[in-house]
Amino acid sequence: MIQILTDQTLLNYSTDQKTSDRKTIYVLKGFDISQIESLSNKLFQFPVYENLEILLKNKAKMTVDIVLKATAAESEYYWCTYEEFMTAQDTLYDFFECECIENNLYNKLYPYQNTLTDIFAVYEEIYHNDDEEISASQEEKLNAVSIYYGKIYYNASNEKYYVTYEAPKIDFNKIIPFIDKSNLKVVPIINDYSSEEELYSFELGDSEDEFLHFTEKMENGNIVKKVRIFFADERGSLPNNYDERIAIIQYLAGEEYQIFLATKQLNSRTIERENEYKEILKAYWGYDSFKDLKMYKDIETLGKETIEVSQAQIIDDIIEQSENSIQGQSFRDVYVTSSTGSGKSVMFQIPALYLANKFKDDGFLTIVISPLIGLMDDQVKSMELRNISNAKTIHSNLSQMEKEDIISGVQAGTVDILYISTETLQSRSDIGMLIGQRRVGLLVVDEAHIVTTWGKSFRADYWYMGSYLAKMRKKQTFPIVTFTATAIYGGKEDMYLETRDSLNMVNPIAYFGYVKRDDILMCVQSSQKEFTKYSREYIKTKFEIMGKRLTSFDRKKEKTLVYFPTVRTLNMFNSHLKQNYSSVAEKTALYYGSLDKHEKKESLKEFKDGDAKVMLATKAFGMGIDIPDIHNVYHYAPTGNVIDYIQEIGRAARSLPEGYAWFDFLPQDFTEVKRLHGMSTIKKQQLIEVMRKIVSLYEQKKNRNIVVSADDFKYIFNQNELEDSDIDNKLKITLLMIEKDFESTKKLSYSPFVARPRAMYGNELVFLSKKGKKLLESSKLKKYFTEEKQLDTDYYDSICQMNFKQLWEDRYPSMSFPQFKYKMYTEVDELKDQKILKEISPAMGVEINYLKNDVQTVIASINLVLAALEEFLRGKVYSKTYFNEKMISEFLQTKLGIQNRFEALGLSSVLLNSLIQVSKIKNAGYIKARDERGDLYNVTPHYMTYFDQMKRTINDLFYGEKFADKYDDKLVFYAQRSSKNEKLELEQVLLGVAEAAGALSYEIISGNSPQIYIRINSIYQLEKVIKAPQKYNNLILKSVHERHNISVELLSYLFKMEKEGATKDEKLRNYTEKFWDVIEDYFLGKLPDSVQAKLYRN
Repeated sequence: MIQILTDQTLLNYSTDQKTSDRKTIYVLKGFDISQIESLSNKLFQFPVYENLEILLKNKAKMTVDIVLKATAAESEYYWCTYEEFMTAQDTLYDFFECECIENNLYNKLYPYQNTLTDIFAVYEEIYHNDDEEISASQEEKLNAVSIYYGKIYYNASNEKYYVTYEAPKIDFNKIIPFIDKSNLKVVPIINDYSSEEELYSFELGDSEDEFLHFTEKMENGNIVKKVRIFFADERGSLPNNYDERIAIIQYLAGEEYQIFLATKQLNSRTIERENEYKEILKAYWGYDSFKDLKMYKDIETLGKETIEVSQAQIIDDIIEQSENSIQGQSFRDVYVTSSTGSGKSVMFQIPALYLANKFKDDGFLTIVISPLIGLMDDQVKSMELRNISNAKTIHSNLSQMEKEDIISGVQAGTVDILYISTETLQSRSDIGMLIGQRRVGLLVVDEAHIVTTWGKSFRADYWYMGSYLAKMRKKQTFPIVTFTATAIYGGKEDMYLETRDSLNMVNPIAYFGYVKRDDILMCVQSSQKEFTKYSREYIKTKFEIMGKRLTSFDRKKEKTLVYFPTVRTLNMFNSHLKQNYSSVAEKTALYYGSLDKHEKKESLKEFKDGDAKVMLATKAFGMGIDIPDIHNVYHYAPTGNVIDYIQEIGRAARSLPEGYAWFDFLPQDFTEVKRLHGMSTIKKQQLIEVMRKIVSLYEQKKNRNIVVSADDFKYIFNQNELEDSDIDNKLKITLLMIEKDFESTKKLSYSPFVARPRAMYGNELVFLSKKGKKLLESSKLKKYFTEEKQLDTDYYDSICQMNFKQLWEDRYPSMSFPQFKYKMYTEVDELKDQKILKEISPAMGVEINYLKNDVQTVIASINLVLAALEEFLRGKVYSKTYFNEKMISEFLQTKLGIQNRFEALGLSSVLLNSLIQVSKIKNAGYIKARDERGDLYNVTPHYMTYFDQMKRTINDLFYGEKFADKYDDKLVFYAQRSSKNEKLELEQVLLGVAEAAGALSYEIISGNSPQIYIRINSIYQLEKVIKAPQKYNNLILKSVHERHNISVELLSYLFKMEKEGATKDEKLRNYTEKFWDVIEDYFLGKLPDSVQAKLYRN
């Protein structure tokens, strides 16, 4: 099947559409040596694929060859390999028209061509664990290899190495596909194939492993003549250019082979071991038979046909794949969506019990990743009530002794099912620290839609979990099984594909449950008349309508759940209820995230028991809360996206014949959702500023290993009181958003850096007292301390680097690392080494680099920017008008002569953030956001508080630090690390402004925030973005915005749908049917035409 590149082909290229007098160099990318070794006119006199070390050593000789052949009359064209081109690209651009011929049988991953002395060593040392620090010798190797390759990848499916090529510094004059696309025919979709002939089958995925294995088999002729390729994406949006590549393979293979695409179809089957599973079901749950679940038969073609599938079939699939993994055979992961009440927990608890019993001597453990403590506790307690004693959970609400007992039980083999959060899982750098020598037989991710929803908002560790699981599966194999009641299949919001690819699931067996809740009637109506009646005051209108609704529900003694988008609105309505509807208020409970946990527990109990008939809640009232008799779910306004809305109304009628979802709609209802989205979403400029900071740290350290904390980036992210204050979480999401965007096959297919949260820190800076110093001299703990700086004070002796990680591992291994660190600084009396540990306190260092300036020049640069900001704000105070980032940016561009608008936008974002931060720190209140718009602000005349404070902070920072080392080009100082250190907080704000202004760069040493390790693979790609930020677009960020717009438009469409029918009841039921039809289409990847059109126009 291999096609040879001929001299005639190159000659045809060279005479076709020639537009320059210069000679052409054809750069051959992705070709096997057998395809090109017979070609004439090779530019360089090396073997076809020369060792990279030899190429680098001969770079000067290559320059001579380029000049000689560019000026000689021998030939109008030459060719070279991509590796040769990357060695000499600077000179080649000067003398030749550079055109690239790409082997389009491949996309971004190309077969490795033996260009390294020891590929195994390079891969193992540099790329196998690319989230680990590299040594100096490894960095030297990476420096050489990264000239040519973005990454080296090992495909376990066919045990071959593949490479992604580094991009050239300048784009090629032309890129020519090797196989002419005009020769290709579309490969058909055949779903009713029933031949008895042997088939080779596999599924397309974001990972190319199986496809590359298939390609190799085809090239070698080592495959059967019929090939069926399953796909789950929309045909028009298959990743990795699969459609074209399959057509190329069919074209090259000829009619002797039949290749076709197919969609997976679900079939119900007889389960041989069902009686064994029923025995477990009967013994612990008391049921004689399994439920039949309504599942979509052929979801890939958006078909709505359903079939009944027994729970036993899903249980059997999970057990079979676990057994295959245990026995070292090929296995698949399992993906299940099934509605609430379908018995999802039974479907993974029975496999866990079955495996624990069958492989009792081997000690296989089932780990269940669950998002909420309440959910974990409920499931474990439920199992205990059924006399299942080998299931436990570890979470932060347990005492240290309880945790230690459970960990001992896990390691001893008495606990076979362990419920933990993803944060607990990833808090150990090695899973062995939690489970000892036990082997994982099965890993379950419950509520798996969170991976792609919460993972990109406030639980970043869910997004990072796929990398951690991939690392685990390099050491031991086990299937990943996911369960959720909510997942979109297909379209722009395809949660199945995103979850599958995020968790690196292998060709999963997939079950998609029926979407509609026919037992929930949709009572949605416009409130425009009432809006006019109540003087067109939005909040007054909503509150009055809700009060009357709740009074009506109360008269009928119906249990009602009311959802609010914010705690503020919830509390406002609760006050309104007390003042105007006291009888309802007496039976009302509250539930939201920041409420005291004891109050939440009591509210939940009252609502569950019926003592409270109304629950006012935010979206915190969700998963893990199962109240079967909720009659009504009422929304003040949508709390988030379509999925949130469907989940929330799904709380109704768990055990009732029918329930009701109520919503009195006004167009203003989306204001809050839009505002919350605008504040919580990462901005493009923040992505660019994070990359700029990484480059700055790299240039400062001249090292590919960088350890950062959120403190280093704090100035980039807004600190508005209405906004998520978890900067650490935001930074992790931002880093992964950048990384995954670069890794996209639409971009580089590799990332310029790898960022991973550190489960633990190696060293911490601490102040050591004089008494502690004396105690340490004769202590076993001495080896954990290294002096950093001697101090001249009455109390402290020195600042030391303390090896936290080693101390913890040696002397406190039964604790988790976060628990150990917490006790170190808050409950030190409970530690056996408390006598010495009482004599230390946490320190923080800051290293400030003046960027080849002196301190006076740095201060002058800062003052110049602050003066410009003051002039802008003065104008806004006089005019009493609102402003935003963009307005500040435009003013700074004019005032300071900043040429690049993105640079000005970045500076304006940091300045606005600094105004908010200083106002909060000093409790000054001189800046406020307009309520209904999160991006507009105004200031009072007291804004000068900010500038007075900045002036004092400049003096404190550069001239007043007590523990400081001053140099001509930098300043290093140390301070007490505490959340109450106001002076240090203000200094960090100032440093952020100074760095954004280009006056200096700084790095936090041993800060308050958890550390993140960043390994730089290609600084060039980051510099490229910073130099031309207007060209940078992040596809993931774009997707986040698109999904928000889809939700707003679809909910608007649903709430505005006409109601048809002769009677009120007929209208209600017709509207409900139409509502669930639209929702079913949406979950199967299809939007109404009018919504599509509106999104397209926007």
